[in-house]
Amino acid sequence: MPKERLLPFNLDAERGVLGSILIDPDVLPEVVTLLKPDDFYRDAHRLIYAAILRLNAQHIQADYLTVSHELSRMQQLDAAEGQSYLVSLVNEVPTSGNVRYYAQIVASTAVQRRLIHAAADIAALAYSDLDAQKALEQAEERLFQIRSASASRSNGFIDLPDVMTDYMTRLHELAERRGQTPLTGIPSGLRDLDFLLGGFQRADLIIVGGRPSMGKTAFALTCAYRAALCNYRVAMFSLEMPRTQLAQRWMAMTAKVDMARLRSGWIEDEEWDRIYAAGVQLSRMPISINDTAAQPLVSMRADLRRLVQTHGGVDLVVVDYVGLIDPDTETAQDNEVRQLTAISRGLKHLAREFDVPVLALAQLNRQVETRQNKRPQLSDLRGSGSLEQDADVVLFLYRDAYYREREEREQQQADPESSTGTDDIAEVICAKQRNGPTGEIALCFQKTQGVFYDLDHAISGTHGSER
Repeated sequence: MPKERLLPFNLDAERGVLGSILIDPDVLPEVVTLLKPDDFYRDAHRLIYAAILRLNAQHIQADYLTVSHELSRMQQLDAAEGQSYLVSLVNEVPTSGNVRYYAQIVASTAVQRRLIHAAADIAALAYSDLDAQKALEQAEERLFQIRSASASRSNGFIDLPDVMTDYMTRLHELAERRGQTPLTGIPSGLRDLDFLLGGFQRADLIIVGGRPSMGKTAFALTCAYRAALCNYRVAMFSLEMPRTQLAQRWMAMTAKVDMARLRSGWIEDEEWDRIYAAGVQLSRMPISINDTAAQPLVSMRADLRRLVQTHGGVDLVVVDYVGLIDPDTETAQDNEVRQLTAISRGLKHLAREFDVPVLALAQLNRQVETRQNKRPQLSDLRGSGSLEQDADVVLFLYRDAYYREREEREQQQADPESSTGTDDIAEVICAKQRNGPTGEIALCFQKTQGVFYDLDHAISGTHGSER
């Protein structure tokens, strides 16, 4: 019969951490960012370390006497193996110089134990009657929680001189490119927008809001397409639209053929050459599509992680749209406001974790329709204000043509080939930019092909030729 394996632990390292703190309380700041009481394997060590943290919170230095008194006050001294054990901890450690090394050992074995416990839970999920996909999502969520907890403790303070060294290096790189391009991030391919934002910046959450029919999806697909043209890897989460419809929209955009005729197959003979050429171009573009409906963030994060492993990285993440993201299991029973708050925060964490800009589409409240001036503002974002708070950039799309008299719109729809019915002016309102100016820019929206262009290119008839 095989011998049962013990959980990983290192009692010598645990005693080393506690003894180092007791002989030199000034080393505690090196430890608190790495360890929590639950990281200790031995119960007595957990109690002692928790007492040290309580004393520290009261600005009392931890030594043999103060820790002993605190344990007695909490009626935990016997459970912590008494005063004699505290004395032995002090006597065992000759110096506190290795305390960080000891703490790293304790933290490492704690992670190993959590992985073993998680593995048992995952095995139980596999044997349960739970749907396989749900079981897989819960398993990935459990592992991600372990990773997140471990990673969050390794980020301590960084001295400003070190920060300035990195910043000056970056500034010199930008100065060398002065006059060549204003971009410091991922390009949208829309000149005025890139000038205003400097491109989509890494680790930023960019919210694109608008009422229905304003062109949010077309805007996102335009930005994704233009970024991919510059060989940036794009990950597209399409929670609303299947991948075949995305392909159709990108085909219309690239071949410059109306979407309605692509949908019906009503293709003119002279258009086939453009369609074939567009098909070849699109098949080479670094865009990956996930069109699973109603995904929770934990599932999206796991899929994105696999994509990064497959392709070596991702440069831009597009989410269409926020309202269709399923709440995670922890917030499934909460009200809509709390669910949206968790989703908003999760999207920002996603941008930080993968160091990519996340372009997420969002609906606006219906109150917009009741105002005389229907241009969106930050208070129009749906939810508790969490999107406005978590976002680094908030862009609103507004097309005045949508609000024209109904008979005028019906006339344009009745004659889609008319010169006034295919293009209209769209405003992109930058209502928030955490690290830059706000403002408004004008674009041309080509409705029948679902694409946005720079206004001057549209006027000249070139429609922003692709490069």
